[in-house]
Amino acid sequence: MDRVFANPTGFSGFENLSALFGYSLQVYVDFSGYTDIAIGVALLLGFRLPKNFNSPYKATSVGNFWKRWHISLSTWLKDYLYIPLGGNRKGRIMTDVNLMITMLLGGLWHGASWQFVIWGGLNGLGLIVYKLWRKVSPYEKSRHWAARTWKIANTFVFITFTRIWFRSESMEKANQLIHQVLHEFNARIIPEVIWSYRLVFGVMALGYFTHWVPERWKLDMLNRFIRTSLWVKVLITVLMDFVIYQSWSSDLQPFIYFQF
Repeated sequence: MDRVFANPTGFSGFENLSALFGYSLQVYVDFSGYTDIAIGVALLLGFRLPKNFNSPYKATSVGNFWKRWHISLSTWLKDYLYIPLGGNRKGRIMTDVNLMITMLLGGLWHGASWQFVIWGGLNGLGLIVYKLWRKVSPYEKSRHWAARTWKIANTFVFITFTRIWFRSESMEKANQLIHQVLHEFNARIIPEVIWSYRLVFGVMALGYFTHWVPERWKLDMLNRFIRTSLWVKVLITVLMDFVIYQSWSSDLQPFIYFQF
């Protein structure tokens, strides 16, 4: 991911697009992972911290996404910015204005740059457009799996699209990435790229698969683990430690959100 974002013009549009979707997975497992570490350590010390991520890429809308992603920050923005600004109490237009101001300030919270302003503005626009769309959407209340899958896919692609500006080091790099995707996609090399980076794509596929599987599968696996004997738990834990150690990079990779 880092190599592509550092030099977008050195890679095809497909590789840039792959890195962008890879980054959506990377930033989630990075941030959610160290949040889980914090929650676990706090629990050992007797403190119960609230959940901070709730399968965000299962969100069916931008609004639903922000109820699942970085819940502590989104709740803070709602309680101390959106509601004091007036929330939804002053009519539709002011509600939209308050949403946009909140998301713009949420973007600036991450850093004082145009990239974060654009990122926050796009998320604010996504919230406003969805509010209008759900009133006329023919499948908004549908419980059919195809409709739900369509809404999840649209939300995920939009959120990933906004991260062009969140991740790019400068506006120039963001523009270069967009240019490569639109004008230098180079579809004929897709099989070669996938084969050359098959382990990377394999890890990405595994990551997204484990995220999108039904929650009941994960709960069932958790309950099965709880019911096993102590020795089985020890064996599984040692095995997982070994796997994690083998995947440990030779270079220290700091948590992405430490910069914020």
